[in-house]
Amino acid sequence: MRLIVDGDEFDAKCDDNNVCTFNKKMTIEKDGKLQLVVDIDDDAEPDTTIAFTVNDTTKGLLGKTTIGTTEAGYVKGFTYEESKDKVLASDFVGSVTIYNLKVTAAKASLENNLTKAVEFKTDKTTSDVVVFDGTYTAKKQDLTLTDVYYTPNTALADADDSVTLKLYVDGKLVASTDIAKSDGTDAINDSLTRVKVAAGESVKVEVKADVYAAAEGTYSYKVELRGEDADGNEAGKGSDDTIDMKFVAQGSADVEAISNSNYKQKDVLLRTSNIPLAAFRVSASNGTVDLDKLVFTVESGLAREAQDAVVATWADAACTVDGTVDATITNSEDCTAANKDAVPESETSPVAEDAIRVKIGGENVDEDNISYSNGVFTITEIGEDDIDKNGIEVVVYLKGTPAAAPYTLTLDSVNDDDK
Repeated sequence: MRLIVDGDEFDAKCDDNNVCTFNKKMTIEKDGKLQLVVDIDDDAEPDTTIAFTVNDTTKGLLGKTTIGTTEAGYVKGFTYEESKDKVLASDFVGSVTIYNLKVTAAKASLENNLTKAVEFKTDKTTSDVVVFDGTYTAKKQDLTLTDVYYTPNTALADADDSVTLKLYVDGKLVASTDIAKSDGTDAINDSLTRVKVAAGESVKVEVKADVYAAAEGTYSYKVELRGEDADGNEAGKGSDDTIDMKFVAQGSADVEAISNSNYKQKDVLLRTSNIPLAAFRVSASNGTVDLDKLVFTVESGLAREAQDAVVATWADAACTVDGTVDATITNSEDCTAANKDAVPESETSPVAEDAIRVKIGGENVDEDNISYSNGVFTITEIGEDDIDKNGIEVVVYLKGTPAAAPYTLTLDSVNDDDK
């Protein structure tokens, strides 16, 4: 621990109780700058928090975390350089607050840009099919990739099924991993040819699959890259799912939406994974604003109020309810009411904690900064400062391949302000 006063460094003497004392005289000039600097051991335990407390009984600062507090018109613990009189509160502008220090492993992100499932014909070997095409980004520190973990969503169904996943980084083959039915759903670890990624830089990550499909089924794999920082600490975890790999006897047919007097127009969603659920822009009402906290709720299922969107089929003085003409209904209002009643009521349910991905300003939000409670997601430590009237875009995605259902996102608050 070091205290830097106007560029001069003062070392602390620390005892076994983690009490660090600076016992040298320090002179703070007008507009002087103070910094408290600490060095973290290479093998420091991650996910721990160090709290600092100013603790000097002789200066009246016991239990405080802020230097520069005042009492009776004077600043505690300070005297003028020449007269040694107490410093007037009016002569001390501002204060120095010491914040807690959180020790974390170096962060990284991994994202698959593919969204559509791929198919593998049964009783046939298919090679070099791209099932993951994305980027790995080292956020604030240099990282070296060392390992890949594949976690199956479902065990292979047949003993003759075989999958080989080949990992490429910037076009270079760095690992080839065989997966069999006997591996079940346990994570499969494989070391890879070490790849260095500089802080703030990204590398292209691609996974190609060689498959022999003996039986029909649908499979995907969570791809997790792990690495180490410059000191050899485990760091830089990033994960995302492959697209669905469908073992099929025949390929799927094309689907086209139709609309006529007997059919309501349907939206056919070709995208099956990483579906954008909601997008919104946060901007400043006046001047600039810091984006510190977002709270939103995500649920699946049809809420009762959603039935207001039901549109009755009323044409040529006839009402069609749920596909059947009802001659007893003679006006469009009753027809609309009948169609609403025909829609079954169902309850909504919260999505799972790992169901979503969030991007702010095009960057993935660290999972460590997203807390969850029964469908309510709270994002903190966002770090987007000085947002102007042009704003910043927030996009929420459904990760992986979600179940077919209506989904609803409710933005509850921004910076603790109800929305």
